[in-house]
Amino acid sequence: MTGAKTQIPRFIYAGQGGTLSVEPLRCLLEAGIRPLAVLMPHKPVYAGHHKLNLLPVQPPRLLSNLANMAIENDLPLITWERGRENELAQVLAEYAPECVIVSCFPWRVTMALLTIPRHGWWNLHPSLLPAYRGPSPLFWQARDEVLRTGITLHCMTGDFDEGAILNQSGLDTDQMTLRELERQLGQMGGRLIVKALNGLLTNQLIQHEQNAQQASYQPMPTLADRRISLTGRASDAHTFISKVYDSYPLWLELDGQRFAITRPVAADDNMQLDVDWQIADDELMIKFEKGVLSVRAEELYGHS
Repeated sequence: MTGAKTQIPRFIYAGQGGTLSVEPLRCLLEAGIRPLAVLMPHKPVYAGHHKLNLLPVQPPRLLSNLANMAIENDLPLITWERGRENELAQVLAEYAPECVIVSCFPWRVTMALLTIPRHGWWNLHPSLLPAYRGPSPLFWQARDEVLRTGITLHCMTGDFDEGAILNQSGLDTDQMTLRELERQLGQMGGRLIVKALNGLLTNQLIQHEQNAQQASYQPMPTLADRRISLTGRASDAHTFISKVYDSYPLWLELDGQRFAITRPVAADDNMQLDVDWQIADDELMIKFEKGVLSVRAEELYGHS
């Protein structure tokens, strides 16, 4: 008779820094669950390719909060350079994780790497999959005025965001900015990981295939996608800008001149303006089809 497994499955945590990478790991550590190591994309801030252990010298502060968290919690930090997947495969084989858990990793993971852990790679995605697949789901949900979003933990495949769902949790967006949403979704995602790891431990982890007919995919927002149209209600533009401006650079064009929006100020759908736009008290006031939008903005020069 064999004894039941009593330890959380061994895993490596992967991310690229930022709130959606940091908050789930913080949640895991607060729950007493430690990954074998933290995997990050190689960036110039690191002096070379460090495969196994901590960076040899701890700097006062690294650019990535995720790297800080790894160092401050004595977690080995693995960096992955593109084109050196064979080396990463050797590192993973040495650590022998049962799964790799990912949140906001920027690169496609090859099938050769995906098949190394016995339970594969799991990914946190900030939407209620299969809706809003792609690299910037929160931007598109804000643009589409989605009132309820969420986060999904799913199995990774060779295609982006298409693997079976392990669990997901929803959240009303209210008036939160994308950064506020990222923080709350990251915390929710951490709890989904804890639940999934415990499910794996007790052989109660259930996978649900995504419904491809309900799927949607949006690419990285382009310059044109980030342009504020002057149609519709000023209040709608103000709501979108308020949610997105501290995460994505937004702009608008007035009489052939482009302005970068630095901060929303106000909107009044009942207000009227005799001119198309004007600058008053360091605020740019713009006439919409319905109402007037006020923002702080900087004139852009040298655009094509």
